[in-house]
Amino acid sequence: MTVVLTTPDGTLRTPVYSSATVAYSPREVDLSRQLISRFTAGTATPALMTEWWEQRRPAEVLRSREREELLAFWLARA
Repeated sequence: MTVVLTTPDGTLRTPVYSSATVAYSPREVDLSRQLISRFTAGTATPALMTEWWEQRRPAEVLRSREREELLAFWLARA
């Protein structure tokens, strides 16, 4: 899957892993919704996710617990 972000500075296309085949935990869903709410409210930006991706570039899809930890980390930075 590819995410496309359009900003005043231009358009950024970045590949992302899709976890559609993996079940989400209730905590992961809650954390995801909190983060998306901050994006839509303008109190956080997806740039922190892009920054993480550019620094880490994981070779494998993250497991649920790892995704939860990452979402919590992003929320703490937002």
